[in-house]
Amino acid sequence: VARFQVRMPYRKATALVTVEREGVLDARVVTLSGKAPVLEIPVKAGWAPNVFVSALVLRGRNDEIKPTQRDPSRAIAIELEAGQCSLHDGRIIHGSAPNTSSIRRCGYTMRYMSAGVKLNSDLVGKFHNIYLARGQDRAGNTYGDPKQAYPELARFRAKHGKNGH
Repeated sequence: VARFQVRMPYRKATALVTVEREGVLDARVVTLSGKAPVLEIPVKAGWAPNVFVSALVLRGRNDEIKPTQRDPSRAIAIELEAGQCSLHDGRIIHGSAPNTSSIRRCGYTMRYMSAGVKLNSDLVGKFHNIYLARGQDRAGNTYGDPKQAYPELARFRAKHGKNGH
C-alpha cells in the first residue's frame, strides 16, 4: 500500500484519484479530511516500474460526489479524431484507456476562479501563472502576461516533468 499526503485548503473534500502511465490505469473517488488528508492506494504488480498518481480535489456547492451519483452504466464513450479536443467541467468524472500507440496524446487544463480569490502561491508553487479573463482583480493577485514567453517556467517543467504541472 502506498500512502500519499494531499495538500489542500479544505476541511473536507472529494477527490478523483487516478493512477496513470500513458493513460489511466486505475481511478477512484474518495472523501478526504483536512485533518488527515492521506490517500492509501494498494499497489498492483502491473504498475512497475513507475506510475503517476493524481488527485483532483473538489469542494463544490453540492458537497461531495456520492456513490449514488456515479453510475458506470450511464458512461458515454466519446472518441475524438486527430486534432479534436474535449471541453468539460473538471468535476465531471472522466478518463481514458492507456495510449498504446507511438502517437503523442496530450491534455491541457484551464481553471477559472473568481477575481476576488487570492492565489496561494505557497500551496500551488511559484511556477503557475494566472491570467485575468475579465473584470478587475479584487484580491491582489499577480498575473502573467499572455503576450510574454516564460522560459524559466518551460525549463522548470522540462526538468520536473508531470510533477511540475
